[in-house]
Amino acid sequence: SSGINAEYGELETDGEDWWWPRTISITLDGGEPINFYNTFSQKLSTNDKDSSPLIWMCNQGEATCTVEADTDTRAYANSNGLVLMATIYGKSGATLTGIFDNHGKNDFKKGNVDTFE
Repeated sequence: SSGINAEYGELETDGEDWWWPRTISITLDGGEPINFYNTFSQKLSTNDKDSSPLIWMCNQGEATCTVEADTDTRAYANSNGLVLMATIYGKSGATLTGIFDNHGKNDFKKGNVDTFE
């Protein structure tokens, strides 16, 4: 183990393409990976009005939480464009999750239960 306690990381670009990172894992000196999360779902770019050339990604700790979302069956209950995040409170404070999204799956469909880690 490296003994380094990394709290956050910065990503910076001077390019015109954009990138939308979700998670970055860094392993120091063969130790355990440190995961950094793009909790505000920022795009990295200099060429897009909704992006930033510099983003901060946070180390949210070692615990993994599972969140289930149960979508109602009433008319118009589903959403294809929902951007959902949560603040989880614990004994040591609070943390903001990343965006709830299962890649390749249409989340928040009427009558479904979706699971996010």
